[in-house]
Amino acid sequence: MAEGTIIALSEVSNFVLLDVSQKSMTATGTQAIALESMGRSVISMGESGYKIGLVFLVLGSLMYAILFVTSGAVPLPIGWFGVIASILAGGGILLNLINPSLSMVSFMVMIPYEIVLGIWLLVWGGHIGQI
Repeated sequence: MAEGTIIALSEVSNFVLLDVSQKSMTATGTQAIALESMGRSVISMGESGYKIGLVFLVLGSLMYAILFVTSGAVPLPIGWFGVIASILAGGGILLNLINPSLSMVSFMVMIPYEIVLGIWLLVWGGHIGQI
């Protein structure tokens, strides 16, 4: 829930950016330079908000993965894969927050986990203790 709220609020910056871009079309001189600088900072703020939202997404995914491992609702390899994927994704996002030139490729390991988990839950369900 927190990640969705944070990401939604960071999207508000797009509306501000739209207004700034419309004003910059007619601006000249120092006003154009100021609007360009403002646009760059709005873009940077939106990116940071998105990444902070992803941190909360990874924390939620890690909690669910730990719950799946401890409850036995999914096979242990799927649960542990989720724990490892969440930790790798979280580390990648935090490194990217510290140094934006670093890639968030480690976040891509969440994709196969989410697909495998989703297929498992759709086909076999999450019957605790009946696996």
